[in-house]
Amino acid sequence: MRRRNNALQVVAATLFILVLIAGMYAWVMYKKNTAPKSESVIVYYYEPISMELIPQKVRAELPENPALKVEKVVNLLKTPRASSGLFPVLNKDATVNSVRFNNGICTVDLNEKSTEIKPLTVRMEAITVYGLVNTLTKINGITAVQITIDGRKQKYFNHYIEVDEPLTHLSTALPTGKTVALYFATPDFSHLSVEEREVVSTQNPVILGKEILRELFYGSMDGLSSTFPKDTKLNDFYIKSGGIGVVDISSSILKHPLGSGGEQLRVMSLVNTLTDLPDISAVKILIDGKPINTLYGSVDTSNPIPRFLGITQDNDVVIPYYTLRIGGKTFFCPFVKTIKGKDRITKLFNLLKVPDNGFGTYISANTKLSSFSQNKNSRILTLNITTGNTSEKDAENIAKELVLSYKEFPDINEVKVKINGVLINVFQ
Repeated sequence: MRRRNNALQVVAATLFILVLIAGMYAWVMYKKNTAPKSESVIVYYYEPISMELIPQKVRAELPENPALKVEKVVNLLKTPRASSGLFPVLNKDATVNSVRFNNGICTVDLNEKSTEIKPLTVRMEAITVYGLVNTLTKINGITAVQITIDGRKQKYFNHYIEVDEPLTHLSTALPTGKTVALYFATPDFSHLSVEEREVVSTQNPVILGKEILRELFYGSMDGLSSTFPKDTKLNDFYIKSGGIGVVDISSSILKHPLGSGGEQLRVMSLVNTLTDLPDISAVKILIDGKPINTLYGSVDTSNPIPRFLGITQDNDVVIPYYTLRIGGKTFFCPFVKTIKGKDRITKLFNLLKVPDNGFGTYISANTKLSSFSQNKNSRILTLNITTGNTSEKDAENIAKELVLSYKEFPDINEVKVKINGVLINVFQ
């Protein structure tokens, strides 16, 4: 009996020693994997003068554990480079929820605050995504990066840059944005109103049209009312000969009538937004690939629809854009005005000084149209404006109001505005 007890004691002691050794080995391996080790990594920062991502060799204390290493490197992307003139690509509130690896693809799950980008532009969002992907793909063993947000795969990181598929090393030359005019409704649905929005710039008019429609269907970001419901789905968009933009919308749009006035705003919202592009002169609406004669019985859609339902073709019609304050922001709203006689250019300028009740204008009483010239071949109108002391921002606003108003003339494609002798460049 004593021998059996001794044998059990020996077995127990042996097991204890083995467990102790295994524990010590696990601890040593854990410390080895998690203990930081000084090494160099390539981290991408943003250089605002060249407007490019710049790779920098950074010495950092990094653990051997791959997931912990990625988390540590991501934190470096939030840290400014002292006295270098380079900026971090991630905001200070960005954190890593988890890191996973599968066949060279590193899935990095970030928190929602990582997507907060101010100002939200194509370039600023690309800085974040490109900087993150390029930095992580410099780590041995990582060939692509899949970004998820709070455990969810989403189409866009915030609004512009697609992240629904794994991304490999991206160009350090960042994509640019193009400012376009989107037509929404005022909150009371009484007028159209213009909201400026960036889209990803492209030379392909079809791709550009699809980007613009995505933004239009997304809705206003600045407090205006969208004329399209959230479930609006674009089936297709293409351009036919003669500059006819064809918009194929899913039949779900038919479940959301707005009444006669609202439905006219909906159609003009779509048509005016697209015909701002020089490649599109009118818009044909299809529902699930089929033409329709009317939309809700109130708007004729049997033929391609021109801008403002064709009223700008009338020589007695001009469309001044007046200003409207909504929620602390100023928007431009188009109005249809009838004039008599010739010299439409001067008469429109004078109308811009006298807005309708409740609306405003940047064209003050002491602002003068000194001269103008119109090149019939290039369809360019040049306006020479004189006014009192004007700030750069005020001059830009005056130019925008003039460009929007005069571009509604059917024989004008481009408007150049010189204020006190200085050419003011605004979106066109």
